[in-house]
Amino acid sequence: MSRFVVSFLPMFCLLIAACEAQTNKNRGLSLKWELLENQFEAPAHHKARFLIENQTGLPIEPGWKLYFNSIFFDLNAQIENPDVELKHLAGDFFVLTGKGKDAGIARGESLSITYRSRNPHLKNHHAPEAPIFSLANGTLVSNMQFEISEMSVWDMRKQAGDSKLPI
Repeated sequence: MSRFVVSFLPMFCLLIAACEAQTNKNRGLSLKWELLENQFEAPAHHKARFLIENQTGLPIEPGWKLYFNSIFFDLNAQIENPDVELKHLAGDFFVLTGKGKDAGIARGESLSITYRSRNPHLKNHHAPEAPIFSLANGTLVSNMQFEISEMSVWDMRKQAGDSKLPI
């Protein structure tokens, strides 16, 4: 019986360690992009947001940067958050920078960054891809989950109605 306990104990410890590693894996930065509105008729526009959830256990100070790629992203999109700046770097590469005092993200909190584009979100538009998040000191955040929530082509078709737009 004691031999069984001695051989079972290391496996039990390994199992507990694996569970702890899985729990720690879920701590990090969660980034979500959501399409909130998509208006095909005049005034045509779409509204979307980035939602950054800080699950790292440490506060994120203002000065952070979120780099991303997006094809056909409106170069003149209006950011509704006064403490966040959008800058076009080159081609389809952009950066959002948290500049104001309210751009910090306390641990366990989230920051919603909403923007409005002058164009509807069509099928040839792409949701942001390949996000890179850097802290104010330049350190890259490696533990980040990224999720996209956009309309299906069928939902766009239904919303477009009789419009001649290439949804």
